Amino acid sequence: MSEVPQRSRPQPDLLVVSRVVLDDLHRRDGRVDAGILGGSGFWAAFGAALVLDEVAITCKVGEDFEPYRAQLASLGIRDDGLLVSGGRTSRTRVTYSGEVRSEEPIPDWDAHVALRTMPSEFTAGVRRPLSYYVFRGWHPGFWEAFTSERLAGSPVLWEIPGSVCFPSERERIRMVLDSIDVLSINRDEAVSLCGDGSPDDLIAELHELGAATVALRLGSAGALVSRDGRIRAAAPPPGPEVVEVTGAGNAFSGAFIAEYARAGGDLDEALRSAMAAAAVAIGQIGPPEDRPLARSSWRRYREQIGVTDFREGDDGRTA
Repeated sequence: MSEVPQRSRPQPDLLVVSRVVLDDLHRRDGRVDAGILGGSGFWAAFGAALVLDEVAITCKVGEDFEPYRAQLASLGIRDDGLLVSGGRTSRTRVTYSGEVRSEEPIPDWDAHVALRTMPSEFTAGVRRPLSYYVFRGWHPGFWEAFTSERLAGSPVLWEIPGSVCFPSERERIRMVLDSIDVLSINRDEAVSLCGDGSPDDLIAELHELGAATVALRLGSAGALVSRDGRIRAAAPPPGPEVVEVTGAGNAFSGAFIAEYARAGGDLDEALRSAMAAAAVAIGQIGPPEDRPLARSSWRRYREQIGVTDFREGDDGRTA
């Protein structure tokens, strides 16, 4: 395993702790888009890089990832946190059949897990970021090491994996929530963890579990963010065509913590930036061509997004 030499750079504004994979998209019409940059880590970094200039990812990639480094750079994403391990980068087969979307790790889930990094493996150039995005479940020893190593005062968003959102995991989730600043979760995951209920009921349950700030993603109905008893709401901006939803939630979460860190915890600004990032992510197969183009769309969408108080009892299914 090796670290690619890099020129000296400042520590990142935000470090994404999650995987980059290559997606093979099998569309409903039979067409296949192969080898597209993907994974929760990539899309979170994409969203964050719309907001901040210095965004890095930490994970392991294969030797075959080399041609993709230029694409990361064009999108404003640093590669100095990547470690080269083995010949092949993990892939995900994304298949659409009717209204059903499925994902299959290639060659298998164990190969995906092997490309995660532990805090002891973070490269020197990214070890002291100003903020963190984390997508991680119960990887042995990770949370203990991360809590010990993270830079004091640097805000952390945890985008909780759906694979741990079950009532049986509540105590382990509570322990993580004690050490992070923002929980990002979608409605299905919240229902799986807390039971069915209105968005405000779900948010109340998540606060009771220990989340200081909750970002509840509602898909086409927008998103809610809650802290200190106040819930704020935003609907998607008008206009973007939904071409491919892969990565939208990750882009939302990456942009949310990036703006949260930049704006000193301002939830309205974070929610507005996050909704705009998700809108950019869904507008094409894979990411846009480069960061200037993506930022232009992001700024335009951001200007169209209003943030309001959430009406108690709203079911979250309408914008």
